[in-house]
Amino acid sequence: MRIKQLFTILIITILLFYCNNENSKDTPSSLELISIDSLFIKQTKLTENQIKTIKECLKVIKNRSYVEEKKRFEMEGELIKSIKKIEKFGTDATFSIPVMVYLFARDDHASDLTRKVILQMGRKAIPYLKDSLEINSYLIIIKVKALLYELDSKKGDKYLKELIECCFSVNKRERLYSLNSLAKISGIDKKLIKLCIDKLNDTEQEIVLTATNILLKYGTEVKAILEKSLNKATPIQVARIIRILWTQSNDEERADLEQVLRKTMEVSNEKETRILTKIMYEANISEIPEEKKNLIQILRSKNFIHSDWQIFLKSRRNNLTLVSLMGNEDFYVRLHALLILAHRGEHLESFNIILKKGLESSNKKVVNATLNVVNIIIFSYIPNQVAIGNNINHDIMTKRNLEKLYESLIYPLANLLGREESIAAKSGLLLKVWGDRSVIILKKISRSSKDKIQSLRANGLLLYFKSVKDKKQHLKIVHNALKDSNPKIREIATDMLIMSIVPPEQNIPAIIDALALERRNSIRAVASLYFADKTAIPYLQEAIHNRNPRIAVKAMGILARNSRNAAKYVPILAQAFERGDIEVKKDAVKALEDLKEEAVTAAHSIIPGLGSNDIDLSWRCKSALKYMGKGVTDSLIKYGITSSNKKTALISHSLLVRFNVNRDNNRNP
Repeated sequence: MRIKQLFTILIITILLFYCNNENSKDTPSSLELISIDSLFIKQTKLTENQIKTIKECLKVIKNRSYVEEKKRFEMEGELIKSIKKIEKFGTDATFSIPVMVYLFARDDHASDLTRKVILQMGRKAIPYLKDSLEINSYLIIIKVKALLYELDSKKGDKYLKELIECCFSVNKRERLYSLNSLAKISGIDKKLIKLCIDKLNDTEQEIVLTATNILLKYGTEVKAILEKSLNKATPIQVARIIRILWTQSNDEERADLEQVLRKTMEVSNEKETRILTKIMYEANISEIPEEKKNLIQILRSKNFIHSDWQIFLKSRRNNLTLVSLMGNEDFYVRLHALLILAHRGEHLESFNIILKKGLESSNKKVVNATLNVVNIIIFSYIPNQVAIGNNINHDIMTKRNLEKLYESLIYPLANLLGREESIAAKSGLLLKVWGDRSVIILKKISRSSKDKIQSLRANGLLLYFKSVKDKKQHLKIVHNALKDSNPKIREIATDMLIMSIVPPEQNIPAIIDALALERRNSIRAVASLYFADKTAIPYLQEAIHNRNPRIAVKAMGILARNSRNAAKYVPILAQAFERGDIEVKKDAVKALEDLKEEAVTAAHSIIPGLGSNDIDLSWRCKSALKYMGKGVTDSLIKYGITSSNKKTALISHSLLVRFNVNRDNNRNP
């Protein structure tokens, strides 16, 4: 169970690591200028307790827009609660709209709930929504205009016209958001249907899919309109309209639609013919014109497995055509024909020859495509994870008897362990399937390979197999790799240690050593230790006395987050920040940030870090102070805005504004 948890956490932490380095680019800066207190100036009906409740809710909404991506997910539940609290105040809370509309900057549940709440406020919301049109975010503006169309009957046509114009923007995201917003508006059925038919001709697959889903939602209501539109439609639109009509038609009607498809194909160019052919396959139409030629054009696409391959699984009648393409000169045609046949349960001797050739290619794209095909054959999905997992369903292999059929792929897969991370990860995931057969080859590679990375990954993979009883020698090699001068080697060793199924008393000391590594590795080590079971605690308690201050500080941070008495660690972490070098300061302030309000007493220690020339440290100090909450305001007034360091003073002032502390109480820097 613990291993599965570690696997999940590893994937999450890798994602969070990248998110952590991204600033909140989709948040309009003008939100910072809105003072929550100023919204209440004209309010007289609400009681003090009601005002306090709404203020707290608006602070949650406002704060969400500033935090980095990883924290937004953590506060999602709190955000939904806040919106629902505001909903209970009805029209008495319309003044909160200037803050609430910023939730439209993202497409999620909070955005949809906010739309519903504002709609319920009725016409009183109109002045606030009109003011919101000045915000510099097309996603917010689109959603505000959709609301104004429903609430402002006098100018409704104006807003509808503007929304429809947005559907033809050169910005594909703007087209998509506009179409989605129009789909939520009631009472524009005919205009929306006409627009969706037009969007079936769009170049972006996501927009075509959205338009298709909207038309399918209307069902039989649009059938007559769609049939009439066939006469004026482009060949691509014809194909996509027929795809929608096919699900609503009887056999006689389908025969007529098939004739329309054939006539359209006669006057189509190559691109249009490919789309028409795919629709004919999807509809399971027999006798496709120039089938082999058109099929080659479709199979040749390098993106075939990401968009088209499932279309061909319904029909089995073209197996002979696919078999004839196994000798085609284009490798992708052979590979994708193989994929369709294999997924239908077919197997030819040439399959392994083609797959081995793809796996042994020096072309990265060819190798990746081949790995994806092998994964689809065995698991019926394309794995995107960058780590090697343990939770593989062996029944899939044994039921279909694929182990023996594809056993010859083990060696070329093992040879890919020395390649780039994405390729090695997919290879490792597949090697786990063959169990003991893979172990024999991996042991050979771990001893004899001259490729240091391939040997390390082979040793690391052997830590995952339950059949490997004595893992000490492999663990030792991986552990020693943490000290390698090559950062890539250190990174791979960290991954292997975190994902291993070695008993905790063997691999936890090694993972603790990884805390001293560069941030990309240490952050994963921290996550795995934080979510480890109680067996890690004695090792962490010993690690807080480690000679390496980076290990000591991180171990302390993990213990503090898992402790019921986190306050006792705060002074030590604050002291580590004051005395440590730049990296120790970053580790200490990260630990304090994770403790949030419990670390308020350390605020005065980290405020000087706001003015650091190291941008990352300055940003982290600011983030930590935000999460400590309003309790840091006294320290910001006493030590921040009075600082001789201009940067410290300015950032302190901005934090006070964010906490809605009256500017008159601040000394302007």
